[in-house]
Amino acid sequence: EGEDAKRRPAKMQTQKEKHSLELLAPNHHGVLTPLTRLIFNDAPWISSGLSNQDSIEFVHGAVTNDLAMKLGVQSFRKALLSQKSGEKTIPCASPAHVRAVLARIETSVARSLAVERKSKRTSERRTSER
Repeated sequence: EGEDAKRRPAKMQTQKEKHSLELLAPNHHGVLTPLTRLIFNDAPWISSGLSNQDSIEFVHGAVTNDLAMKLGVQSFRKALLSQKSGEKTIPCASPAHVRAVLARIETSVARSLAVERKSKRTSERRTSER
């Protein structure tokens, strides 16, 4: 049956053969990889702190997260959460990296709030001067 299957056109494949086909997508190095081995990076602020990013097969950057999700590729965040159930082993960012990212976010939010307050005071002053 193996030789017959190779000669048979794709339209005439049996149900069993159709289910054994694997979809491939490029990984972060551009190598076609089975979708079941790929992860899309929906948390770059976490993955950027990984010491060994090559241990994770991220989907290529040209594949959007939305498309990857529709193709059934697992998200990085879900993979991190499912690690507890033993599905995949994903190295996690160091506590120092997580603290540094959170500090940058806190600083950014504080600056945004300060600019917003200053803008509001300026607007209120202009309104009261009229």
